[in-house]
Amino acid sequence: MRLLMTALVSLLFSTTLLAGKQTVYTCTLDDDFDDWVLTIVFPEGPVGDSFVEFFDNDTTDTLRFKDYRSLETFPPQQVFTFVSYVGRSLVVRNKVSFNKTKLRATLGGSPKSDPIAFSCTLEK
Repeated sequence: MRLLMTALVSLLFSTTLLAGKQTVYTCTLDDDFDDWVLTIVFPEGPVGDSFVEFFDNDTTDTLRFKDYRSLETFPPQQVFTFVSYVGRSLVVRNKVSFNKTKLRATLGGSPKSDPIAFSCTLEK
């Protein structure tokens, strides 16, 4: 089921995005509890055009690029943050932190809940 959902989400993005070079990462839950999928897209061009599509069994949420930071570790780690908001408010609905170096992502929304961990792979 997870493979089928990942394939459907990847197909959706490959057919709806404009033609051009892009880097795509697919992330699945570490705990295998649900078929939740994060698809992280870095289009050719400014990093500000990057986004995440979050699929949670029956709905999709688009998270836009918020910020980037480099962790001073060895090797240095690149961490990107993406958010979506409730309506036109500044209330965060979902927040994804993607560690490009470690190929790990976390999903959180409410500060009262623990982040949910994902493992990511680079699509070819």
